[in-house]
Amino acid sequence: MCNLQDLFFDYVLAFAKIINVRDPYTWSHSKNVAAYSYMIGELLGLNEEEKFNLYLGALLHDIGKAGVPESILNKNGRLSADEWVVMKEHTTIGYSLLRDEVQFNERGITDVVLHHHERFDGKGYPHGLKGDQLLLAARIVAVADGFDAMTTNRSYRYARDKCEAARELLHNAGTQYDPVIAQVFADYILNSKPVIHAALSHSY
Repeated sequence: MCNLQDLFFDYVLAFAKIINVRDPYTWSHSKNVAAYSYMIGELLGLNEEEKFNLYLGALLHDIGKAGVPESILNKNGRLSADEWVVMKEHTTIGYSLLRDEVQFNERGITDVVLHHHERFDGKGYPHGLKGDQLLLAARIVAVADGFDAMTTNRSYRYARDKCEAARELLHNAGTQYDPVIAQVFADYILNSKPVIHAALSHSY
């Protein structure tokens, strides 16, 4: 018989798949970010409940893109300044979609959705929070999100090598990314390249 955690995971998974209908790339990206986030959680010594909630938050981090116009979401090329303003609204749209669900709030999932584009130096969005003002889960997902974005092919640029992306994380440690999280994850990538793909197969 399924336990409550299994049922909640199935609920989150069904919710997360909403974005796949409109943007298969974002769904694939979200699964990658969830796997990388879970890996970082293990490297940082988080307990099982913390890693479970982190995984779910990462899986849903871009759910707000379901409310972004398809002309912007699936544009074949870089976004204009005006389009970028609209795209950035996906954080608050996602928060609005989830905020009335008690479990999403208690597990920190809504915080991840709202704050995964904040920066460690306070220059991110939507609220300009910095450092420890951000929950650990949001800081972890920011690193995982940035890494997967850099290592994925897009219409306007080629993917970076994973080691190059890891070095970019280190370059931006303390500004864009939490320096401890960036260091721990980058060290893992740089020293474990042959097995990094195995992380992407992780699921509950």
